[in-house]
Amino acid sequence: MEVLAVAISALLGSRIGKYLRSGKAMQWFNRASGSLMLLSSQGLSAMRRPDS
Repeated sequence: MEVLAVAISALLGSRIGKYLRSGKAMQWFNRASGSLMLLSSQGLSAMRRPDS
């Protein structure tokens, strides 16, 4: 399963690299990925730990 995830990531990375050559596209990508990181960190902080 992990090998498949790495292979898909490499394939997508090689294809998206063609589009991120311009500064405007790179700026959009950085904003989008930063927003996703922020959302995932907020989701993790909102989760509760199970009682043990």
